[in-house]
Amino acid sequence: MHQRRNGNVKSDNGMRKGYNYSNLESGTYRKNGDTNSNIMEQQNNERISELSEQVARLKGLTIDIGNEVREQNSLLDNMGDNFGNVGDLLQGVSVKRIA
Repeated sequence: MHQRRNGNVKSDNGMRKGYNYSNLESGTYRKNGDTNSNIMEQQNNERISELSEQVARLKGLTIDIGNEVREQNSLLDNMGDNFGNVGDLLQGVSVKRIA
């Protein structure tokens, strides 16, 4: 065994009271259970949940837009057919006047 600078004693396996000192110099000192990792995973899960909600909203909007476009295309097709019929009627009327 040898003494660390902060006064804590390191055992042969690098463990003391639930703390892992084996990576102290590299800055990866963590209590068993990886609390930082758990916090980060929880934050990631929250962000994934928020993103999922936003994607669901966007999906709903795109479905609504698609329905609106189909409805307007149908109306435009009907208007085109009606104008075509009116044009045919007007041509028939002008032919009768000329004749």
